[in-house]
Amino acid sequence: MLRLHRVGIGTFAAMFGLMFGSSVRGEDDPFAKLMPRKVGSSACFHRDYDAAHLKQHPRQATQSIVMSLKYEIPESLHPSARVMMRRKGAKEPLYVAAGCGWGEHSAKDAKAAQRLLGAMRDPSGLDCTAIEFTNSAREAGFFTIDLSSDMRSMVVAFEDFVAAWRGMSQEKPAPDLALGPQDRVFRLERTNPSACMTLDEGIKTD
Repeated sequence: MLRLHRVGIGTFAAMFGLMFGSSVRGEDDPFAKLMPRKVGSSACFHRDYDAAHLKQHPRQATQSIVMSLKYEIPESLHPSARVMMRRKGAKEPLYVAAGCGWGEHSAKDAKAAQRLLGAMRDPSGLDCTAIEFTNSAREAGFFTIDLSSDMRSMVVAFEDFVAAWRGMSQEKPAPDLALGPQDRVFRLERTNPSACMTLDEGIKTD
C-alpha cells in the first residue's frame, strides 16, 4: 500500500498534480470512466446493510457506509475521499477525510477486491491516507479502493484503525476508531451524487 505522510490533503494533492497533471490526458487518465478530471467532479458510492446481513455477521458494527470521491485541486489526478459510517450504538454518524493516490493494485495486495469484484476488477485503484486534522502530519489510517472495470462498484479495504470524527464538527482532531475484522472490507455500489452532497459540504479536507 502507498504510504503518504500527511501535511494536509490539499498539499499532497497539489504536489501530485504538479508532477503528473500536465502529462496525463484523455484515455491515459485512469479515472476518465469514473468522473471528468476537473475541479468539482465527483462520484458517490454507498451500502446499506439489512437486518439479515447484520444478524449473519454479528461482529459487524457498520450499518451503512457512504463514500465520496471528488477532484478539488486544479490539474490533480488524485481526488479527496470522504466517508460516512453509521454504526451500532453510535448516536451520530462517523466521518473520515482522506487524500488518495492512483496506483496499480496487484492480485496479491487486493485479494478481497478480486474475490468480490472478480474479473470485472480494474487492476488500478486508490491508496488513501486519512487525516485527523487538516494540518496534521500524523498518519491516521490507510485504506485502499478497488473499482470494478465499469466504475459502478468498489471494494474499500481499511486497515485496523482510521481517524474518524463523531459528527461533522472538525474543531478537534479526529480520534482513532478501531476496526474489527468484520468492519474493514466493504463492497459499495455507485449512486446518485446527491447522496454525497451533505458529506461533501460538511467535511473539509484542507
